[in-house]
Amino acid sequence: SKAVSFGCASCSVFIVNEDEAGTLDFESSEMSLLPGTSECFVTVVRSHGSYGKISCEYEVVAGSAALGEDVEETNGVLEFEDGQETASLRIQILRTPAAAVQFSIILQNASEGVFFDLRTDGGRDSAICTVTMESDQDNRCLKYLHAICSCDPGETLVGLSQWREKFSEVFFCNGSPEEQAEAGIFEWFSHCLALPWKIVFLVVPPPSLGGAWPAFLAGLVMIGVVTVLLNDVSSLLGCSVGMSDDITAISFVALGTSLPDTMASRAAAKQDDNADNSIGNVTGSNAVNVFLGLGLSWTIGAIYWANQGLTEEWLGMRDTIGGQTYREQYLGKYPDGGFIVSAGPLLQSVGLFTVGALITVSILFARRRAYGGELGGPRSAQMRDSIVLFLLWVAFIVGYVLFDMLD
Repeated sequence: SKAVSFGCASCSVFIVNEDEAGTLDFESSEMSLLPGTSECFVTVVRSHGSYGKISCEYEVVAGSAALGEDVEETNGVLEFEDGQETASLRIQILRTPAAAVQFSIILQNASEGVFFDLRTDGGRDSAICTVTMESDQDNRCLKYLHAICSCDPGETLVGLSQWREKFSEVFFCNGSPEEQAEAGIFEWFSHCLALPWKIVFLVVPPPSLGGAWPAFLAGLVMIGVVTVLLNDVSSLLGCSVGMSDDITAISFVALGTSLPDTMASRAAAKQDDNADNSIGNVTGSNAVNVFLGLGLSWTIGAIYWANQGLTEEWLGMRDTIGGQTYREQYLGKYPDGGFIVSAGPLLQSVGLFTVGALITVSILFARRRAYGGELGGPRSAQMRDSIVLFLLWVAFIVGYVLFDMLD
């Protein structure tokens, strides 16, 4: 007799339940209209069943668009026949706006047994499609000005309400009594440490007001105030302990100005499903520091001293590295004066930074290969890599101090 074996095969079988009335949703929850468009056609999809004749109400709701001026004020009933899976809505566009505006189309009050997709903005009770009407204006300044000046009253009230709530939330750890009850020691420590700054930064309005421009400008002003304060306090601390300005800058000042970036990257890492915003925040911040912070300030300094020329003030200034006056150290080489920045151990510090950056990038590549991404992984790997990165920073500071002492 011969041995007989049976193979094992499997397949997936999908059973479509045609006895259900179905779930209604827009084919796309967002759409844009090009300038000059006179009609807007929106497709509504019926899924998870198509049994029986059903209907739902639809309505056009103004956002920043004006009903009766930008878009026709429309409402009615949308019907599906038995077995029908798609239907279209036609919305009349009255004009092309001077700046981009939005309106919404809402489906609601559906027939008995008909549902809306819970995963969308409308939830169980409705479906929402947001339509953006693009402007025919090429001047971006006009668009920004329109966004600032044309404040929707409803959005303004919501923004003011959010701002008012911040004044009570700021005193609770993690923002609410419920979250405070579950807060740990580290969260309480962070809350107590940041509470004075949270109170000061209450002057920054929420981004829902004025197209986020007030929040952006107020945030820039407050960051500038904190930076100036931190620089002065760090300089006083370094002076009191006998530390030179360059070492104070690369340790205390750099640490203080980088901690907000660290917290922002941490928040982005916790909220996002990838590390793009976390790493992008750090690299973007360094780009601003180098290209704008150094470039702008040094350009202004160079222009100022080129116009001033040789003055007694310039002759009496002291070099930050050697401590000698400009008269003693630079007059022979620069008889007309000028803007001077001593390099000090710049070459060595850039070399140390480059080595540390290469090691950091190598760790990120290794984590992606080992754990599928730059963040996460086993708890032991998280602690190991965090300690390695922290030690790289410590090694950079120690190396810079040693090179500064030798220089």
